Amino acid sequence: MAANRFTDVGDVVGEAVMRGEQAILRRRAVENRRQELQAQAIAQLPMLDESQVPEQMREYAMGEAMNIRNEAIAAIQDKNITPVERQLAISKAMGKVNKIATQAGDFKQWIANLAEMGQDDLSKLNSPELMSKVDDIYKGNYTVQDGQFIFNDGEVKDFGALVNTRPISRRSDSYLQQLQTVGNEYEKYGLQGWDEASFNNKIDNEVSNIKYTDADLASVLVDEMDGELPLGLEQKIKDDFEDNGQFDTIDRDNLVKIVSDRYKAAARDAYNRSKELYNKKVSEKLAFEKAKAKGKGESADTDIILGAQEASKLLNNPSEYFRSVSGDKTKFNEVTREFSLATYDDDGNESFITYDLLNENDITRLFNEIQTNKSYTAAVRKKLEEGLRKLIASPQFAEYQKQGEAGRRPTTKPIDTGNLPIGFTNRE
Repeated sequence: MAANRFTDVGDVVGEAVMRGEQAILRRRAVENRRQELQAQAIAQLPMLDESQVPEQMREYAMGEAMNIRNEAIAAIQDKNITPVERQLAISKAMGKVNKIATQAGDFKQWIANLAEMGQDDLSKLNSPELMSKVDDIYKGNYTVQDGQFIFNDGEVKDFGALVNTRPISRRSDSYLQQLQTVGNEYEKYGLQGWDEASFNNKIDNEVSNIKYTDADLASVLVDEMDGELPLGLEQKIKDDFEDNGQFDTIDRDNLVKIVSDRYKAAARDAYNRSKELYNKKVSEKLAFEKAKAKGKGESADTDIILGAQEASKLLNNPSEYFRSVSGDKTKFNEVTREFSLATYDDDGNESFITYDLLNENDITRLFNEIQTNKSYTAAVRKKLEEGLRKLIASPQFAEYQKQGEAGRRPTTKPIDTGNLPIGFTNRE
């Protein structure tokens, strides 16, 4: 066309160039928008908070979370991915990371629960194998690889199996509290003079109202009655209970009877002790009334009785008895029954005065010194010493002295002053 005549092609070329530039700008805008959407998608990807992951599984958890994030980023950056597929990749990554975060939280709580359980809180119902595994968990004797926990002995547990490794706690606390309560309660009934029939009726009713779960029974029998069960029963309880936490093969009623009988025995011991004391008081009162009825005008001298009782306290626990009047430093050898008091010279040097509490003269000397510090009158102190002499003349003191002289520690059972030959003294 231009060969035959002059033609101006500037407008045509300009329009073409403009269209090309606009196309380039549109492609750039699309790419920028795609990159912007990618950035927004990547920003949505979750990150695991390292500080919230327990140290034992931190390396595994953080590595897994980073791998999941990298996989999601690769999918998001694929130019051929659709917006729907991009969002699915984000959701999938979030789900995986959240699962790891949940596991980390569960593991952290599980470790904390284990740490709160002291050795005394663990029941003997736990198998030796389980206890060994718990000990490894306490000490961190395992590694975490590919979501599995590998112990030093080669055993492998997945996450679910591990956090379900829960040792059995003692369930016997309430039973022990019941034993303590029953001792106090039935001691009170004995002191009130309840007869045998009333006691039996009361304890039978109380025992029948106590309910035990299988876990309670198993723990009480194995943890608190070790050595008292019939031969082989303890292992049978462990085997039956370990299967599903219930008794399926053992006669449960027989187990309840064993626990109930122990409960009754504790009540019986408390009742008998206090009932014996009650009967003794009644007997003493009857003897006094009988003597009074004969016109002898006699009564028990309480100061002499007090002296015997105080002397008994001195022999049974000299350190505590001395503290009732003085805070001075003391020493006491329970085997040799030597009791020593600290003294100090003018320069503050310490030395000890020693009393042989198997020797009657030393006992009398120490006893009288203590009574002097209690500000008794001379007349009362004389009667207190008379009570001491009655104690020294008693069979109980002879047995106490015999054991000490044989080189054995005297019995820890307190010397009983109730049967001492303390008779009646005329009081005009």
